[in-house]
Amino acid sequence: MNVLLTGATGFIGRYTLNQLIHSGFKVRVVSRKKIPNNFQNIKNIEWINCEFSGLKDSYLRNIDSIINLAAAGVSPKKATLEEMIEININFPIRLLMMASKKNVKRFISVGTCYEYGHKEKNNLCKPYDRLDPIGIYAATKASSFFALKQLSSELGIDFCYGRIFNAYGKSEENNTFWQLLYKSAKSGTDFSMTTGEQVRDFIHVENVAKILVKICALSDEKIITPYIFNIGTGKAQKLKDFAFKEWSFLKAKGKLNIGAISQRKNEPQYIVADVSNLIY
Repeated sequence: MNVLLTGATGFIGRYTLNQLIHSGFKVRVVSRKKIPNNFQNIKNIEWINCEFSGLKDSYLRNIDSIINLAAAGVSPKKATLEEMIEININFPIRLLMMASKKNVKRFISVGTCYEYGHKEKNNLCKPYDRLDPIGIYAATKASSFFALKQLSSELGIDFCYGRIFNAYGKSEENNTFWQLLYKSAKSGTDFSMTTGEQVRDFIHVENVAKILVKICALSDEKIITPYIFNIGTGKAQKLKDFAFKEWSFLKAKGKLNIGAISQRKNEPQYIVADVSNLIY
C-alpha cells in the first residue's frame, strides 16, 4: 500500500513514519523540512521537500491513503492565528480536494481531545459528542473536522478522524509535562508541579502511531465512514498518579514537589476517552 504522510517530522509523525516503514508500507512524505539523517537511504520512503502552498496533484499519484498530521499551534509550540488557519484548516481541505482528483481511497486526519471542551467527572468524551473547543488550536481543529467530514462525503472519499488524548514519549516537544518530568528525572533534580488532581487519559506515542497505521491498513469492508474515533486508552488517571508512576519507572533520585505551582486557567479537570468504537 502506498501512503502519503504529512507532519512526518513532528512528535506523532516521526513515530507514525517509523511504524509505516516497519509495517511494510511505501511512504511518500510531504514536508517543509529536509529529510532527517535517520530516514535517509531507506528504500520505502520518498521524501518531497516543499512548502504546503506548493503541493502539486502529481505528488498524490498512485497513493492509496493519506495520513495528515500537519498542524500548527500544538502546545507548547506557538503559532499565529493565520498560521493555524492555513495549516489546520485550509491545507487539509486543499489536500482532500487533490486526493479526489487522484482517486485516493482514504483520508485520515487527527485532532485533539480539547475539541470536546470541559467534561464533568466520569463523563467520557464520546466521538460524536457536541464539540466545545478549549483554545484557538482546538477550535481550528474542530473547524477542520466539520469541513473535511462534509467535503469527503461529497467527494466520495473514506474519511477517518482521530482525536488524540494525552500522548507522551521521547522526542516530545520541550516544555510539555512529561518532557519536563523526564529531564528532571534524568538529571537528578526535583520536579515541581500542580496538585495533580487533573484527570487525564495518557497514551504512549508508539501506541498512537500503531492505531493510525492499523486504521490505514483496514480493508474497505471493515470500516464505515465517516469513522470518528478517539486515540486514547479509556483509562482515567490523575496527573499526580501518572507523575509518581513515571518518576518511579525512570528511577528518579529527586523529589516530586506536588502542589508547588498553580494550575493553568481554563484547564479542564477531567478529560478521558471513550474508546468503545476504536478498531484495533
